[in-house]
Amino acid sequence: MLLHVAYDGFKLFGESLETAYGTKETPLERLQAVGWAYFHFAMLHPIHYRLMFMQRGEFLQKKPEGYESIIDSFGILKRVIQEAIDKGLMRDGNVDTYAALIWANVHGVVSLTLIDQRGFNLEQARQLFEMQMNVLNRSYFSQEKL
Repeated sequence: MLLHVAYDGFKLFGESLETAYGTKETPLERLQAVGWAYFHFAMLHPIHYRLMFMQRGEFLQKKPEGYESIIDSFGILKRVIQEAIDKGLMRDGNVDTYAALIWANVHGVVSLTLIDQRGFNLEQARQLFEMQMNVLNRSYFSQEKL
């Protein structure tokens, strides 16, 4: 039963990232929109998020019958990064490595916000997330082309 709850969460999560991606035109805008969609999903669906990413790692590898078409949320991030590299907006680099680094940063803020009693409150998390997005943008996007 937990597996099906997690995959319902993955479906909602993927749909929210895909919607955010589709609302913007440039890779930088898309990266920011997808990042904020990730953050907001976690804050609005903390039980799903914990189950999906913090408690049961095998849920990332199994697909129960009927859930084969779940949107590839990590693929959305990689698509944005590849678009940015192809347009010369992002420094050349390995797409998988960039995606893993960005995901680790976003997941870190979200996880520290969702842990009980020791984490950030929502306002601290929003501020930290905003700062983190700015650092990532300055670190990996070619500033002269923005």
